[in-house]
Amino acid sequence: MFAFGGQTSSSTSITITDLPVKIISFSLVDRSGATNTVNVQISNTNTCLIPFDLQLGSHALYESSRVIFLEVGHILQVSSSGTLDFYFTLDNVDV
Repeated sequence: MFAFGGQTSSSTSITITDLPVKIISFSLVDRSGATNTVNVQISNTNTCLIPFDLQLGSHALYESSRVIFLEVGHILQVSSSGTLDFYFTLDNVDV
């Protein structure tokens, strides 16, 4: 398993390159102190992983443990209107 995490106040992404992966879980935490508009999507397929334009309240937490598969070439994108901490737990897919 490996992680993709950090903090953003605009947008950040990771491109899946060598092998397909699965998202085991992820969490989002507002750090802006105000309501924050957040999107998590597979940008090259326009698939949202959370409700579109999710309004995350001051210091609120959003968690998901839904397993999501990402193919080689998929781009996982996290965007936010304010400061946001994000953490994704990923694992390789056995092929």
